[in-house]
Amino acid sequence: MKNFRNISVVLLTALVIFFAGCAQFDIPTAPAPTENEECRIQGVSGSFETYYNQPPSSKDIDAKVVNFISSATSTVDVAIFNINRQCIVDALIAKKRQGKNVRVVTEADYYNNANYKPFYNQLQAAGITVVPDIGTALMHHKFIVVDGTKVLTGTYNFTDDQTFNDKNMIVIIKSSSLANFYTQEFNQMFVEKKFHGYKTHISGSCYVDGCLVQVYFSPKVGALTAMKNAIATANSNVWFDIFTFTADDISASLIARKNAGVSVKGTFDKWQAGSSYSEYLPMKNAGCLVKRDTYSGFLHEKIMSIDAYTSSDPIGIIGSFNWTASADSSNDENLLIIHNSFIANSIRGQCVYVYNNYAE
Repeated sequence: MKNFRNISVVLLTALVIFFAGCAQFDIPTAPAPTENEECRIQGVSGSFETYYNQPPSSKDIDAKVVNFISSATSTVDVAIFNINRQCIVDALIAKKRQGKNVRVVTEADYYNNANYKPFYNQLQAAGITVVPDIGTALMHHKFIVVDGTKVLTGTYNFTDDQTFNDKNMIVIIKSSSLANFYTQEFNQMFVEKKFHGYKTHISGSCYVDGCLVQVYFSPKVGALTAMKNAIATANSNVWFDIFTFTADDISASLIARKNAGVSVKGTFDKWQAGSSYSEYLPMKNAGCLVKRDTYSGFLHEKIMSIDAYTSSDPIGIIGSFNWTASADSSNDENLLIIHNSFIANSIRGQCVYVYNNYAE
């Protein structure tokens, strides 16, 4: 009996440790959650990581960026729409002072903005070269490449508002092949001073942990067409959170899947949904179960999951890319279409959470 009690204590202790370890990362498991079940998945699965803030809580999304920068042993390449988050500025300066090669590309409208200029000045005073874009279109990227081996991207601009007020997400992918695509895009802007329609247009694919990852760098690489093609594969469910959605061909694709019996649900940013160009009303009028967010800030995510929690090629779509004609034809943007169950399940979990708790 004494041995039995000892074994019981050991097993109980092991279970406590196990669940304590699982508290940080909710890794997807079978069976699939119901449509109405909250299921927010973030953390690490192989070479993939996903993280989400939850306004007004940062959920340490800025700390994830700082840690990513701090992991660099040789190079840090940053393409960011705007920046005023001091801890991220400090992390970049610290790497430069360690003798690492730190390079930054940004949007000229913010580089020249009096409210943001002090933060760019700090970077430059530390010896970091900052290259603003050229032209009227937007340098809308939000990505970092570290050591040519891993990429951080998503919807998060490195600002205070985007940390605490606006809903955002980031993905980290460890892959030299994917990092090479992003480095090519970065060098065109930083080295060649080519932006927008003047770049050599890059798209491609690679395999990460045996999963297909497709990457598109706008403009004019067919990113919207690639999204439509991905949506067309849906045979079970589609979930999304979106800031700006004015592309009627994307809404037509989603409506077509709904009419084919696929569950299509998503949340629009309330402010953007009020635009006369928004696809919110066309989708709602077509019978799609769409809502508008109730955050005080922006629902800034641009994410979609296709056939999450199924064996039918689950897909996650992530990037700086809003679903608009200008994102497709004018701006510097990146879009990832990731054929990976962890990514698809993670995005679905986040979209379900927003839809059930922060939308109406």
